[in-house]
Amino acid sequence: MVLTTTGKNEIRDAIDSALSQGQMGTSTTAASPADTGLGSAVVATLQSLTTSKTDKQITVNYELNSTTGNGNTLTEYENRTGSGNLNRVTFAGIAKTSDLEVNVVTTLFIK
Repeated sequence: MVLTTTGKNEIRDAIDSALSQGQMGTSTTAASPADTGLGSAVVATLQSLTTSKTDKQITVNYELNSTTGNGNTLTEYENRTGSGNLNRVTFAGIAKTSDLEVNVVTTLFIK
């Protein structure tokens, strides 16, 4: 069986429709397929996402302004749907201050 390009783009569209918000946190626990959310979410960082679509691909953009999340060392990020998280990643810490804005770009490929 072959999943057609049309089918892949329908999957892309379903994911795009389900995406709603992004959020950052402070846990350093490695990301796992069994994750259901951030290890330690910073509530104030829950923000709306913008997306753009191309053939079999979604680009997700999350922006955290200079006034939000300050005083935290951010070490994890997730893209959220209405029912939970779609993906989670951990990284070296970003000491968030009012001097910094954080932009996370996630590209999802439907292969």
